[in-house]
Amino acid sequence: MLVDWRFISLRLINSHLDYASHFPPEYEAQHTAGLRLLRVASVAREKHGREAIGPLYAAFGARIMEAGPDAGRELGWPGTPELAAAALAEAGLPTSLAAFLDDTSRDAEVQAESDEALSLTGRDVGTPIVHFEPPDPPRHRGPGGHRLCAAAPRGGAAQLRSRSRASAEADPGSAR
Repeated sequence: MLVDWRFISLRLINSHLDYASHFPPEYEAQHTAGLRLLRVASVAREKHGREAIGPLYAAFGARIMEAGPDAGRELGWPGTPELAAAALAEAGLPTSLAAFLDDTSRDAEVQAESDEALSLTGRDVGTPIVHFEPPDPPRHRGPGGHRLCAAAPRGGAAQLRSRSRASAEADPGSAR
């Protein structure tokens, strides 16, 4: 099965909202941290191919989702150069890509992929969004946390699709 990771940014999707009146206090920093990591993923995909994104996403997830409570950490801690560099190294990518955390020139690509994901499901969804056999349905939408699971049919009906596309964001704000 071919998995083609696409990006979805809650920070960009919610850019029209006043975070102070619509979300708990920590959400803006956490959504911004997620966007910063997507900028790094964007340049990693550009320079090292689409196959680099699965291992990088897993490395981000291991550091963010499995790190335990945020107590004692500064808001937005997942979007730090240290976390990005460690995840890049684990994924076998150059740690120098962490320099792209604040490269806003990447935001147009992330916004376009976020818009594409929402065009499949509508705006009132959680992440991740999983789309099989693009551009046709079926689709699964979140919230699904940071792990995706699927049950395969049994017997002669068991077939794997040859292509799938997942839109996901290492979004620390939605996981806690």
